[in-house]
Amino acid sequence: MKLINKPIRLIAGFNPDGKVTPTSFIYGSRHYRVTRVQDSWSYHSWEHGNIQHFKLQVMSNSGQEMLCEASFLQDKIRWVLVKYNFW
Repeated sequence: MKLINKPIRLIAGFNPDGKVTPTSFIYGSRHYRVTRVQDSWSYHSWEHGNIQHFKLQVMSNSGQEMLCEASFLQDKIRWVLVKYNFW
């Protein structure tokens, strides 16, 4: 997987228990739809506070599929695309 750590625009739903469910995101000029959340976990970072991390299976608007990992940095209220792998 390619490590990138780039901010992205991500659309997500917030569940009543406070967890986030990503549904789609925009990276560069491409729009990706989340087809499956493979795994998710949260942890605490001294630098960024609570972080929610997701392993996602997504499909681009051009039909290209990829696996990626994204994190939600709660103190900065932003999403970061951590790494991705096209297949």
